[in-house]
Amino acid sequence: MGTAGDLVMAIVSVQSLNSILATIGNNYEAMVENSRFMEKLRALLDQVKARERQRGVAMLEGSITTVEVAGLGFSYPGNNRQVLHGIDLKLRRGETVAVVGLNGAGKTTLAKLLLGLYAAKEGQVLVNGRNILDYQPGVLRRRMSCIFQDFGRFFLTLRENVAVGDIERVADDEAIWGALSTAGAAEVAGRLPDGLDAQLGRRFGGPELSGGEWQKVALARALLRDGDFLILDEPSAALDAQAEYDLYLKFKEMVKGKICLLISHRFTTVRMADRIVVLDGGRIVEEGTHIELLDKGGLYATMYHQQADRYREPEANRS
Repeated sequence: MGTAGDLVMAIVSVQSLNSILATIGNNYEAMVENSRFMEKLRALLDQVKARERQRGVAMLEGSITTVEVAGLGFSYPGNNRQVLHGIDLKLRRGETVAVVGLNGAGKTTLAKLLLGLYAAKEGQVLVNGRNILDYQPGVLRRRMSCIFQDFGRFFLTLRENVAVGDIERVADDEAIWGALSTAGAAEVAGRLPDGLDAQLGRRFGGPELSGGEWQKVALARALLRDGDFLILDEPSAALDAQAEYDLYLKFKEMVKGKICLLISHRFTTVRMADRIVVLDGGRIVEEGTHIELLDKGGLYATMYHQQADRYREPEANRS
């Protein structure tokens, strides 16, 4: 007959065994779930490889001088709703074109089609008059740069965060400082103890930047790549009023000699563009300069006045 100690040991052993079995079960479930994700990842990578093999082999002679879409239509896989319908638009070197519209109008989708990240379902994207699919993907990507509204916040050093835009220049302090300065982020680097080599993100013991500071770093990343075609998707969304004004003053320097596509809900930013395109329901419904579209009194004018009214002090509250 066992002692009380034997009984206690048996109970503890059973509890330990239950805990071990529960851990094994949880780990098995996690392993099964992760394997499903890996299957999806492999399928996605296989699709990417297959698509890359279908791309052309043409080289780009010189710079990108025009980017054009003709009869462009697009819908996402598994969804019958067409996001873009019959878009015709030409962007020229030295010109900034702003795209505005309500949420869901297709602005970011259009940008990703122009970059070749998505394949058009209808129509085509032309670079220097030639179908984008004719070119080697890497050839075009080296001449394009972008910042999307869901920009990356990498827990790397500040230098590496910027150099993601052109990794071959990771050791080029002058180029990185220049990109940070143009993006209004030089003061961020200036206050960090290790400057460009400061680790960012608390997860690895570094400082956490504000949303506006992260956006400036992301903008510097896009500017480091000295490409011909620059897409700025909500570049001032996380900036305060002063930072947005500073961006306005530097905008011409940023886009000089480039084709620039600017997507923004802020009309103070949109006014910087040479031409404004208004998307509604996946179609271009208006096009012109800021003044021309205000005079027209259409959708652009309505959106502009609605936004402006939010900044005007109500007449009844004025002294």
